[in-house]
Amino acid sequence: GGFEFTSSNVVDCRLVARFEKDGYFSVVRSLRWENTPDWTVVMIPKTDRTIATSASFNSSSATRLNVSDFTVDLPAGSYVNKTTGERYDGTVKAEMVYLDPDAEDFAEMMPGGDMAGVRTDGAQSMLLSYGMTAVNLTDMSGNPLQLDGTNEATLTFPVPESLADRTPASIPLWSFNESTGLWVEEGVAELRDGVYVGTVKHFSWVNLDDPEEEAKVYGYVRNEMNMAIRGITVTINQISMKTDGNGYYECRVPSDVRFETKVNSKAYGRYKNIVSISVDPLSPGEERQLPTMILPRLDMVYGQIVNQGGGSNVCSIWMTYGNRTTPTVKSDQNGDFNLYSPEGYHGKGQVHVLTFDGIELDPIDVNLGNGDASLGNIFINTQTGMGGI
Repeated sequence: GGFEFTSSNVVDCRLVARFEKDGYFSVVRSLRWENTPDWTVVMIPKTDRTIATSASFNSSSATRLNVSDFTVDLPAGSYVNKTTGERYDGTVKAEMVYLDPDAEDFAEMMPGGDMAGVRTDGAQSMLLSYGMTAVNLTDMSGNPLQLDGTNEATLTFPVPESLADRTPASIPLWSFNESTGLWVEEGVAELRDGVYVGTVKHFSWVNLDDPEEEAKVYGYVRNEMNMAIRGITVTINQISMKTDGNGYYECRVPSDVRFETKVNSKAYGRYKNIVSISVDPLSPGEERQLPTMILPRLDMVYGQIVNQGGGSNVCSIWMTYGNRTTPTVKSDQNGDFNLYSPEGYHGKGQVHVLTFDGIELDPIDVNLGNGDASLGNIFINTQTGMGGI
């Protein structure tokens, strides 16, 4: 899954990249250019019935799609060919995904990446999501369909558990502009009997979001030996960032919102006592340093990729142990990498290395739970360069 860009066009100082794969929901990621050193992108299989569903139905019939308590009611007789605009009558195939903002991988699955939005008056906002959905409509040959704009689909959003004490009477609806990588305000949902109900006349990604002004938080992650923990994912409200070589992170956040900043268990050796910081609401424009997060000291497995073929030293690297797999890391341009050994695990593990041209090396055995383990130099031979455009 490794990728790297040596250069890219930007749109209003934002890098915009689209990820596609058969059998998965496509996603466009976008962040401010200065915040794009390292991305994690989680693509959603269309077969994942915990968050996605599909159905085939006649275009003349009204149809309901649902995932858990989230529903989309599609109108009857309201479909056109997305490319030509011609009216369509026949079998419609629908695929839907719903993202709960309380889900652990929410920040890596959602489009965009930094919850930046544009209001109807053109003002920039930071968004607080109450849920997102994408609905793909096609005919049986795979040609894309769209609503004809005369009849509306109705969306019903449950209130996320983490936002149960924050339920305004109405919240704006937003659609995702895949060209600019920004959310655009397009409607409103009303609170009715404990759920939010709104309508849309077309489908892209749709987001139920409370807009706020921008603020910023920053801080450090260290272990109990006061050593910086680099390259791990910190979840900040509904956004995720990776720490740099000094264990530092910073993130723009919506003001006037109370939230939590934490390092999830799977991001750091499945450590047991999750470290989190409760953050009181910030004022618009405020920049606040958060207390340093102190995590347990975990053993490291480290080494260096050496490319003897003249190509890149950058590889995707992960570790398996028992029946589990660690998150994937990538070596830096010098080939250096480190993985964190699972907390409390003693036994054998295997380190896996995948080069950027798709060659996976034979697994490397390693004993875990006995202190840091050096793998020394790991030799590869590839001409693949540093990435593409």
